Amino acid sequence: MKKDGTTHARKQCTSQYTFPGVLGVALLYLLLCTAILGAWASVAEAQLRRCLALLILYLLVSAAWLPLVGAQPTLVKDINLLPASSSPDESVAIGNVVYFAAYDDSTGSELWRSDGTAAGTVLVKDFPPVSCNCPVAYLTNVNGVLYFVADNGVHGWELWRSNGTTAGTVLVKDIWPGPDGSFIDNLVNVNGVLYFTAYNGVNGEELWRSNGTAAGTVLIKDILPGSGGFGPYNLTNVNGVLYFVANNGVT
Repeated sequence: MKKDGTTHARKQCTSQYTFPGVLGVALLYLLLCTAILGAWASVAEAQLRRCLALLILYLLVSAAWLPLVGAQPTLVKDINLLPASSSPDESVAIGNVVYFAAYDDSTGSELWRSDGTAAGTVLVKDFPPVSCNCPVAYLTNVNGVLYFVADNGVHGWELWRSNGTTAGTVLVKDIWPGPDGSFIDNLVNVNGVLYFTAYNGVNGEELWRSNGTAAGTVLIKDILPGSGGFGPYNLTNVNGVLYFVANNGVT
């Protein structure tokens, strides 16, 4: 994540329906249907009646799209008040709330949440600034709990979870103790369990899993023995089964 220096700001937006637009189209449909039904009574030939029936069916089906008529995007909140963008990114929905990373000049790039209103669009946690200005990434929903990777300036790039509050945003486990972090990547939810890749300084980058607790965050298998090498990637959930690509040094 980095500050976007362009003057065309990318802000957090939503859409709403404009009532006059929907009402106008609805009245137009009503008038068309009335005219068709009036013509129906005066038409004797079966072929023309079939054409009118198909037209009515078309109008009824297309009426299902009425709620989309007049929908206009609206700004939810101007997070970064300067001309530069807050660059919202990594959006993930949990219930009726969307979580995302965003930048403002006072806190940097941080974890935010929004319920679609300006008052409900708030900073969840302010992580200390780090050299890359990218403390929050890989936001993932696991059964209503937000998991993500963050750097708090002490533990490095490690696994965190959040319930949407500052107090409830906590480090899950310091997999590789120290300021460098465990380089967590490839987060995926499989049957309510978080799978990811991480480096602990001993086994190299390998496959891990977590239930949201330090004790339940464990190495699954040391696929390529030793501390070097690149670990599994392309982690994919297929009907509750985890598939991935890896090199075991043999096959």
